[in-house]
Amino acid sequence: MKRRRTVVGQRFALAIWVVAALVLGAIDVAVFFWTPAEGGSKSPWAVPAITFFVAVAVYAALTELMRRRVVVEMRGEPPAVSRSEGPDRQSGPAEPLPRLRVDVLTTEQILAGAMHESPGATRARRIFDRSVALHRDAVWWLLTANLVIGLVGQVVRQPFPLAGLPLTILAGAPLALVLIGALGRRTGRTTIHHITWIALHGAWLFATCFVCASYIVGAASGRADARAGAWVLAASSVLAIVVHGLRLHATHRRLWNEVTATPPVRLLFLWVFGDGMRINSLLSGIGAVWRCIGPLQFLQGGGMIGMGADVFRHLAGRALVANDVPAVDARIASFVWHADPRWCMYATNTILCGDRSWRHALDRMLETDLVLMDLCGFSSANAGCVYEIGCIAERIDVSRAVFLVDTFTDMSALQATLEAAWARMSHASPNRRDDCSAIRLFKCEPESPGDGQVHLRGIERNAECLVDLLCANVR
Repeated sequence: MKRRRTVVGQRFALAIWVVAALVLGAIDVAVFFWTPAEGGSKSPWAVPAITFFVAVAVYAALTELMRRRVVVEMRGEPPAVSRSEGPDRQSGPAEPLPRLRVDVLTTEQILAGAMHESPGATRARRIFDRSVALHRDAVWWLLTANLVIGLVGQVVRQPFPLAGLPLTILAGAPLALVLIGALGRRTGRTTIHHITWIALHGAWLFATCFVCASYIVGAASGRADARAGAWVLAASSVLAIVVHGLRLHATHRRLWNEVTATPPVRLLFLWVFGDGMRINSLLSGIGAVWRCIGPLQFLQGGGMIGMGADVFRHLAGRALVANDVPAVDARIASFVWHADPRWCMYATNTILCGDRSWRHALDRMLETDLVLMDLCGFSSANAGCVYEIGCIAERIDVSRAVFLVDTFTDMSALQATLEAAWARMSHASPNRRDDCSAIRLFKCEPESPGDGQVHLRGIERNAECLVDLLCANVR
């Protein structure tokens, strides 16, 4: 019997969220302006904070309900797998197998070796640094412009609209980031670092618009003797915003030209399904830099089921799980392979498959330029990873693949898996040649060494080494 599924129309789902936002906004406005209260109990920060946490709680509850439905939908009768736990061997004349060679590399070997700072890796880091600099320079420009406007306001006896805690946070955040970077003595290249400067850029642009609007309102409704000074400050604010827009457009155009100067390099992530922490650290580290030169793609699973905007897609009635071959092909056909002209970065393409379809999805996604497989915590019980290793040995030149291991990886089981996959290679495999490269295992540094907290330094060092390894053969 088929499980009945309730589908909410896209427009109806959107209406629900719009109405909820309007109701919460009306409550905020009512508490701000009409609730009779005195003293600190009527802090302007209280209601937005409560509203935010209520919205997050509702979103978390909807996400959990949706995740449970999706997990049930993903389960099904898997297709029969050959005894070899890998792709079928093609017929052909027997040829001697090349000797299996496995190199285990560490961060010290890579950072000190000749492969460090290859041309491809240098280009990826340069584009990322310029992407961050685009927003960082905009923040400093807006901060300086507001400082000058505030000083001019003191001369013409006009109070600066920003004051107190908001101004302290806006001015202190970029200074704190610069200080942290100076103390760390290294350039942070993570998604968190990039998003922080984007958020500060947006906050300072909003604050500058608020300052401009405040001066315009003051000039239009203020005292006659103070209007001239307010109009001067309003014009100065408008000029600062216009110059900011022109500078941003010119910088953005140069960055776009550099991103699109060479063809994209596609990278496929494969990983041991778990709580999602590993894939999150990969996306925060190497994913941030790699999206400057090419798109990423990976199979969702484990703790990554039903994350992000999936809850909205589910409420809109869109299928999240590609449970058959046509659905997988349609989802992959919708992948975005070109750079986004707004962000000057490539996309992250994901697909969520069921037990009956993930092998076909893997077969399609192996049509890629490079493969990064995370085997941290791998053991012989990970049958899916065993199958994927066999597919990589059969289809991908091992010089275009990197495998991650850590202290929790069962190296004996991994060695046995590699040997079995190597022995099953068909004569058509790109690795069936005498000059075949060694399989590269990268032993990554701990990113949460025993205390349950993610350490950015470990993520950054691992990402730096992985970019070098993957770009070693990229021109």
